[in-house]
Amino acid sequence: MASSGISKTCLVSVWDLVLGIAGIAMISLPGNSTLADQADELADGERLWEYCAFCHNADGLGQQRSDAPKLAGDQAWYTERQLRYFRKKIRGYHPEDIPGLAMSVYSAPLFNDDAIRNVAAYIESLPAEPENPRPDRMRNRPRERPYQWDSQFASAETAREPDRAVGEKLYQGCAACHGENAEGIRELNAPRIDNKQEWYLTRQLKYFMYGARGTHEDDVYGRQMADQLGLETDQDIADVVAFLMSMSKGPMY
Repeated sequence: MASSGISKTCLVSVWDLVLGIAGIAMISLPGNSTLADQADELADGERLWEYCAFCHNADGLGQQRSDAPKLAGDQAWYTERQLRYFRKKIRGYHPEDIPGLAMSVYSAPLFNDDAIRNVAAYIESLPAEPENPRPDRMRNRPRERPYQWDSQFASAETAREPDRAVGEKLYQGCAACHGENAEGIRELNAPRIDNKQEWYLTRQLKYFMYGARGTHEDDVYGRQMADQLGLETDQDIADVVAFLMSMSKGPMY
């Protein structure tokens, strides 16, 4: 397997960020929520979101430079599960999943279930299609990450350009769980995927296809996704992602 080449400067920056957000672990958070507490919980989630926004942007539209996907509009139930997976190293454990490994560190301060629930609720409240996206200091930076990530998961190797029509046919197997419009189906534990960047979708599908995600014994739904993927090559992934992008909602970076 190819090794990762991350610059010393990048590692120092990551460590500075971890130290900067570690203080959040000392915050006292409310207990179990009730309907009357929802406003306070949402406000608490917004406060906690400030630390997530360093990579994911203030309005949750993501940032390719930071390998941070768009989160705006993600269902709270799915976000909660993924944050717990990162915390327990059920996700972000594969040695070539550099962004996932970083996320498992960045999300560590959300050690409290109340904190996870509150920030997940706030993420769900962020519109996937904002009328006036908020300005962000990172948005005008180059999209390329400041380090070289040498991995088979960094990109898809294809023999031709992605074909959206082929992707539409392939997606029919996905629609049974994720919905005809990629809106997600809670009852099937399938999240929406109409609000994610092309590069992020490509990477996650490759993770599932090659075993970098969905193989942990405690990742029940990830294993379900890996087993039912129905894609066999990078070309299949490129085609289905091209179709998904034709249904994408709102801006993303």
